[in-house]
Amino acid sequence: MYSARCRTALRVLYTLPNNAVCFLLIIALFINLLYDEGMKEAEKDDIRKNVKFSIGAKLVLIISVLTILSLGVITLLVTWFGGQDVRISAEENNSTVNAQAASLAEKDLSSLRANAFLLLDILNRTGSTSSFAKETADFYFERNPSVAAVLVTDSRRQGGLERKLLSTPFFLSNELDPSLIDAFLAQSRDTMLQTERGITHVINASPVFDIPMLVLCWPYTEKGLRQGLAVFFSAEKLSDSFGAGTLQTTYLVNGEGDILIHPDFNLVKNGANVGNFPLFTQMRENGDTNRQLLVTDEDGKKYFGSYRRLSFGELAVLTTA
Repeated sequence: MYSARCRTALRVLYTLPNNAVCFLLIIALFINLLYDEGMKEAEKDDIRKNVKFSIGAKLVLIISVLTILSLGVITLLVTWFGGQDVRISAEENNSTVNAQAASLAEKDLSSLRANAFLLLDILNRTGSTSSFAKETADFYFERNPSVAAVLVTDSRRQGGLERKLLSTPFFLSNELDPSLIDAFLAQSRDTMLQTERGITHVINASPVFDIPMLVLCWPYTEKGLRQGLAVFFSAEKLSDSFGAGTLQTTYLVNGEGDILIHPDFNLVKNGANVGNFPLFTQMRENGDTNRQLLVTDEDGKKYFGSYRRLSFGELAVLTTA
């Protein structure tokens, strides 16, 4: 198996101490390197002719391919996991912003309704012509500076009104003509009749008043008569809870799809409607209280949408991202 010289060398190595063996091995390696360096040039040329690619070139190629593949796989994984994180974050943000805006809107609208009903109850007890009634109305508008007018509608009466209370400071500070109230009532006569029959509405009055103005129409019954309560109020304070963030836009709509509150007031002022908007139509078809879903618009663009219905007036808060 081994040559005579190798066997002789092994016998010698076995008889030497360990340190001497190591030393001789190092010397042998060094001699082998010198022998390799001293090979004849002709032999090296023959080897080069038979080898098309050197081992170094092959190693560089293999390592480069593996590096590129590794980077590609890592990039794909990071992109995929990053996309999933962004999606989860967008869904959570949408849901949180939507729920907060809906809660604040319902709270403010319920407070407006309760305060208006309390005012009417006091006036009905004291009589409309007493000085105390006037002081009560003035005190109400002082405590509720966003309210422009409180009306009790009755289609059986001349002019369609049972009671009309106006906030003079509101109209003066906003440089508005009180006659705009009558102009709006003339346009919304059918809605007022529906309110007297028991249907709650919230109407966009901004196109008439040229400021963020909404009208809360609530069924009202006094002495067995079916009437309607109409509260005209500025939506500026309520609009603070709706805004266009870096990721989403939140706005309030009624049952007909009319935009009531939106970060872009021009849409509200021009009476924009989202009745054909995919998110709105999905909400009408589903019939549930709240949901978050992936919506595709007419242009094929996909986005996250959330909606949450309020407990009255067929109102809903929509959030898109």
